[in-house]
Amino acid sequence: MNFSGIKGHEKQRAFLNRLYRSESIPHAILFSGQSGIGKRMIAERFIKSLYCTGGQKPCLECSACRQIAAGSFPDYVLLNRDEKGKIPVGSRDKPADGTVRWLIEKMTRVPVTGRTAVLIDGVNTISDAGQNALLKTIEEPYSEAVIIMLSEGRSGILPTILSRCMDITFNPLSDQDVTSILISSGVRESTAELIAAMSGGSMDSALRLRDEKVMLWLLDFAESLVYAVKSGNSNRLFVGESTNIDDDFLLTVLINIYSYSRRVQAGIRGSILPEKVVLDSADAGRIVKILLAIRRGESNNLNIKNMLKGMLYSYREIDASLPVSADFSWL
Repeated sequence: MNFSGIKGHEKQRAFLNRLYRSESIPHAILFSGQSGIGKRMIAERFIKSLYCTGGQKPCLECSACRQIAAGSFPDYVLLNRDEKGKIPVGSRDKPADGTVRWLIEKMTRVPVTGRTAVLIDGVNTISDAGQNALLKTIEEPYSEAVIIMLSEGRSGILPTILSRCMDITFNPLSDQDVTSILISSGVRESTAELIAAMSGGSMDSALRLRDEKVMLWLLDFAESLVYAVKSGNSNRLFVGESTNIDDDFLLTVLINIYSYSRRVQAGIRGSILPEKVVLDSADAGRIVKILLAIRRGESNNLNIKNMLKGMLYSYREIDASLPVSADFSWL
């Protein structure tokens, strides 16, 4: 199968290739793993290969490949998140485009080619009611179908959905892969290596960090966090506001920086990060635990910076132990 231009995930690509050649493709497959690492690109290549009429499949040039890329192929259904980052359930009577009910209705139609391919980007963002509505379609599609679902993790997915899927787990990209992609796009090597260290293996994060103002703001914030930890004074924690950095991205990059810093202190990696944002292993472990706790409370619309400031008051009471090799950016 043609995965040219896609970095990383060699084992997953090889498995999908074997699956494709075996002609025993399950009708429900879950791609789980951190956002921005290429799951959607691989899913789209796999779907194109099912309909491609070219030589090396997918050829990316035939009519079917081009139509799928454009979202106009008759037997391909794409379900994306809305502007709120969720996939809505929709009305049973008049299902609006882009909803779970709309997808279910689309899948009742007889496919032109004999098989329907579905890509659901963000199945974990569908409510329990929506997932329950989708369950029967996953269990017993009206016609031959391949349904690929993408998710950052499994925690938001009902066990009944998980039990009916083949789960393929994708790991973050290596620093080398992220660095290579950035260099090929014109970023100088030293900057690319720093961005890779801060991105946690996500090209989505890496591309946002290409903006020098964004990267410098985040490094300044991390430096103020180091000062607060070392001095015990959290009053100087916060730096100027940035309209380009949302709370989720701030948490993600900080978790990446301090999980990376912990691995540096453990001798697993050489130091790429500026010295001003590096903490010793115990302090980095405590900061990561604080940030993960804040992430779990993020859905309650609490002020991230105030939460961080408050948690620093009980900083020394936090158990510093953490697995040094873990990736924390999408937990």
